[in-house]
Amino acid sequence: MDERQKFLAQVAKEREERMRQNAISDVVEKIQSVARGRLSRKRFIQRFEKDFDEKFGLIYVEGKSSAALNSDFLKLGVLLLKLENRLEFVVRLGELCRKIAQSMFSNDKNATFAALFLDSGSNEKALSFMKSLFIKIPQILSTIDLDKVTLHKATTAIVSFLVLLTSPNLWSLSKTDQKILSTMTEVCRKYSACLLEPQQFSNLSSFLNICLKRTKPSQHADFVNNIVTVIYRVIKNSEFNEDEKITGLLAKNIYSCPGLMLLMNNTKILINSDEKKQVHQIEKNNDLINRLMKRLTVKDQPDYSTHLGPVSLTAVVCQLYQNSILTFQKLHDDIILGLSHNSILKQLWNFICNNSPKGPTHYLLSLFSADPSGSLPHFAPFSLFAHIAYTQISSLDESEMYEEGIPFSIRQLCDIAQFTNTFCFKAIWDNIIDFKQEKAEIIFLSLHKLCMLLHNRDARRSFVNDKDFWLANVSKYSGIITEFEKRTPRGQILMSKMPHLVPLKERMMLFRRLCAFDELATVDPDLYKNLTYIRKYKDSSDVADLELTFSVDEEFLGDIHTVDLPGGGRYTKVTNENKMKYVHQMAIYRVLTRTKMQTEAFVTGFRAIVNPDWLTLFSTFELQSLISGTRNDIDVADLKKNVQYYGGFHSNHRVIKWLWEIIENDFDAEERGLFLKFVTSCSRAPLLGFSYLEPPFSIRCIEVSDDQDQGDTLGSVVRGFLAIKKNKSTVRLPTSSTCFNLLKLPNYSKKSLLLEKLRYAIRAQAGFELS
Repeated sequence: MDERQKFLAQVAKEREERMRQNAISDVVEKIQSVARGRLSRKRFIQRFEKDFDEKFGLIYVEGKSSAALNSDFLKLGVLLLKLENRLEFVVRLGELCRKIAQSMFSNDKNATFAALFLDSGSNEKALSFMKSLFIKIPQILSTIDLDKVTLHKATTAIVSFLVLLTSPNLWSLSKTDQKILSTMTEVCRKYSACLLEPQQFSNLSSFLNICLKRTKPSQHADFVNNIVTVIYRVIKNSEFNEDEKITGLLAKNIYSCPGLMLLMNNTKILINSDEKKQVHQIEKNNDLINRLMKRLTVKDQPDYSTHLGPVSLTAVVCQLYQNSILTFQKLHDDIILGLSHNSILKQLWNFICNNSPKGPTHYLLSLFSADPSGSLPHFAPFSLFAHIAYTQISSLDESEMYEEGIPFSIRQLCDIAQFTNTFCFKAIWDNIIDFKQEKAEIIFLSLHKLCMLLHNRDARRSFVNDKDFWLANVSKYSGIITEFEKRTPRGQILMSKMPHLVPLKERMMLFRRLCAFDELATVDPDLYKNLTYIRKYKDSSDVADLELTFSVDEEFLGDIHTVDLPGGGRYTKVTNENKMKYVHQMAIYRVLTRTKMQTEAFVTGFRAIVNPDWLTLFSTFELQSLISGTRNDIDVADLKKNVQYYGGFHSNHRVIKWLWEIIENDFDAEERGLFLKFVTSCSRAPLLGFSYLEPPFSIRCIEVSDDQDQGDTLGSVVRGFLAIKKNKSTVRLPTSSTCFNLLKLPNYSKKSLLLEKLRYAIRAQAGFELS
């Protein structure tokens, strides 16, 4: 190769290298551009999410107000809809909808979103935003997961938003002028017309099916009613209210949802046309079923040939109701409440007793011996009675149950409690129940639920005379403990489901071996009193006069927030028909929902230390007593036997004798509790007695102030024993060291002086100055 060729080859090589370097530079620039753009967008999104959360109160920033203006709704809302793939999008959308809905009740033109529709500079943008929102919401609802608490809360806000934003007559700004109302109605018609598209009907249908296919659809009846109300309202206000296409979409997507009619408060169709045959055909299904049911007679009932005897008409009717409860779970509460009348419950109990010559327990056990599956109609009165009795007794206050005898007398309550307790025990101990049989398990669980309710009510205020009423006999409960320690199935089931069969002391001893190292009345007595007043309301013919809604106002950081009990509850008034539902939902909210986070945190920490299986040894009230002691009067004799004396005091010392005489004779139960609290910081005695108090209860004679006290010395003991310097003790009060369960008692000269000083000390509600 000559010089010329070498030169050309070198030039070509350099050219290729330059081209390669240029290509690399182009790629690097593109990568940098994409990376910078991505980082810039990420920073923008993070900044937007922070601004959104601060503005709408999702996070609290000290010194910044969470109040948002209507311009903020529009600005931040438009950006939010472009970030639908972000985490927490649905939560932020729900908060946006909630804030916009709240603003509609304001007359401030800078706060209410409705004012943007009247501003020539923002009306087009606001209308476009609302159209986008009404298109996006059905898409979100069609795939929502209602099992997640945050998403359920967001769904409530979104559905309430749809209800309010399709009702211009409810907006505060529209109420001021008829012309404004006309303008708002036209604007509402424009953006709500987006819901009339076929895809939107399909999305709303998916959401309705999500609500209806849940285990308890009745809990989401408000969602169903609100969505159907919105659809009817939009159709009625649109120019397509007589369109055949709209009718077809209704029939295909809305009325075809299974069980829809059962959850709707009002099944009247708001559009009327002779050509809407599909809709009318679906509506008439209920009427057809009713006509067929009227033709059924007693003769048409199946013949149950069994040696147990003929099936009574009462048992067949009970089975009909029982099957209805199990089949139509969304109507479970409605059916039970409809049957919750004193006369029905008493007649059902009398029927059970009259058909059980050897007692209900023996009769029901013989039924299971004949039919372990529990499918015969003979079982139905027992399970239906248990369902109704549980619902009614759980809602009674103590005056109704114990004084008025509603629905049963004390004698009858004892009979029912004995029946359920004995049956549940024998069914498990003798392996009579096959828990693999669904119907048999349902019967057992309904009776067991009633049994535990009666046991808990008895624990709160006893209605039985025998202290061993709930216990199995000695041989049985010792056998239960043995079976439990051997981890046999029946031992495990009995100790988890019916621990009260074994005496509390035996279970505590078992617990110590294992651990080698109506509630609302307690939580909120005022709310309990108010709900009882609503349930018994007699001041007028209708509780609606109280102007209550299915919502509760909560104060948080100085602001009042309205919380809906069901979805859209603030728009649902409490009436005579739904007041029981209101009472139950309010109690559930106060006891469970409101304290859910705190309770879960406590339970998680508690279970990390104590095996959860061990807790099944005790009922709710027993566990409370185990932790904090009993409310009974303290056993003074037991306390005297387990006290230790120091500083010259002894059991025969006159001051000590005066002390015990005062505690036993001069103090009442309340003062004895205050005395115990003064010394130990707890007014309740140890559950197993004062011998288990650690450190032991102690009393020491003291002649100097606490800061000069050096404990027991030879001099202090002699002075205490001989009562030297006793005159200086008359001005001093008794003191205590609660960490050591120690009572420091001066050597008083008179019993009356001791009584005066001790009573003052225990009632002073003192802190460290006397402790």
